[in-house]
Amino acid sequence: MILIGAGSRARQGKSLFCKTIIEHCDRTGIKWREYSISDAILRYCIDREILPDVRREVCTPEQVQVLVEIGNAKRRDNENFWIDEIHTEIVNDKPAVALIPNVRFPSETEFVKEMDGFNALNYCRQEIEEEKQKASA
Repeated sequence: MILIGAGSRARQGKSLFCKTIIEHCDRTGIKWREYSISDAILRYCIDREILPDVRREVCTPEQVQVLVEIGNAKRRDNENFWIDEIHTEIVNDKPAVALIPNVRFPSETEFVKEMDGFNALNYCRQEIEEEKQKASA
C-alpha cells in the first residue's frame, strides 16, 4: 500500500494533487480510497446525534464550528484520536493507494511517516522554503 498525506496551507494545490492521483488510479485500475479526517469528525458527530445527517459541503457556519470544536476536543483528550479512526479504516479496506487530504497536525504528519507513507505537499513546500533560504543567503 502507498499512503499519501497532502497537507499545506489553503490554496496550495492539495485538492488538485489528490484529484490527479485519483484520476491516474482510475485510468490504470488501481484500487484507491480517500480518508478524510474532517469526514471522520462529521461521522462522529452524526453518529452521536450532535449534528444532523448532512454532507460537509452543506453545513452551516454554526455546524462547521461544532465540527472544529469536537475535532479539537477529541485531539486534546488523545492527539491520535482521529488518526486511530483513519488507521482502522485503512487496515480494513486495504487499498493499493490511500490518500489523506488536508493533513494539518503534527500527529497526522507523523502517522503518515510511521506508515512509511509520503507527506507530499508538506515535504515539497519544506524543500521549496529551504531552497529559497539557501538562495537568499
